[in-house]
Amino acid sequence: MKKIMNNLIIEKIKEEKRRRNQVYQSLDYFLKHISYFDFFSKDAFSMVRKSMILSLVFDEKFIESEMLLLPFFHQKNRMRKLFKDFELNEGLLDDIVYNQNAPYEQYASIKEFFYGPSYIERKYAEKKEFSPEVQLIFQKAAQNALYRFKTPIISSEILFVTLMEYPSVKAPHMIKRMIKNDINWYLLRYELLKRIHFQESIIKNEITINQHYFAYLLKRELTDLQLDRVIENESFQTTVSLFRNTLISNVLQENILNELFNDIKKSIKMRNSRRYSA
Repeated sequence: MKKIMNNLIIEKIKEEKRRRNQVYQSLDYFLKHISYFDFFSKDAFSMVRKSMILSLVFDEKFIESEMLLLPFFHQKNRMRKLFKDFELNEGLLDDIVYNQNAPYEQYASIKEFFYGPSYIERKYAEKKEFSPEVQLIFQKAAQNALYRFKTPIISSEILFVTLMEYPSVKAPHMIKRMIKNDINWYLLRYELLKRIHFQESIIKNEITINQHYFAYLLKRELTDLQLDRVIENESFQTTVSLFRNTLISNVLQENILNELFNDIKKSIKMRNSRRYSA
């Protein structure tokens, strides 16, 4: 009898492992991490999106580093107060407009872009491309996140630190001109690095290792202010657990075989270039 009970327990454990593996494989498939944009935090992605719309205002062919820099100073997040402490939010808009030789009409449009609540919601038909230098910045930010800061998520702090340390584009030189001395430049960089390491220490020390995956997914979905609020309330562990349970429940309701079948059909349709002669 004891042997039968042991066998039943072993089978139950195997079944649970198979079910868990199936859920995780399905989750990986549904998430479809195929580019570094999939690893941007919500605020970082919002800044990138704003830089794309901002390039339309300037009627630029490519999105340059200064277009990526400007949204940092008008985003409602935890970095805004830090920039204010270092007096980094003054004159940047005028500086960029001057460098772009923008007429007054464009200047007014940019003001509306940042201070008009409805502008960001408008649909834009034209697709803008990032300049090769900005694409390299994104790649460097992904490398910094993974190898330097040991995190899969490219937060707004990591993106800004990468901009500061990338001297071959205009953005870091504009930052240095605003800071005006090397000491403040290093102090600002130190504060940003401290924020990055603080978040990582919370995940590494307060979240069990088997839930790190879900903690990073949650971090990607929250704004900086929301994440700060959860951490300050000392409810990060509970929030991650609730998020994990909800996510797994939603995944179990999806039919991955249907999704896979539809994706295969789309792939065949896109790749099928065979032509038949009459």
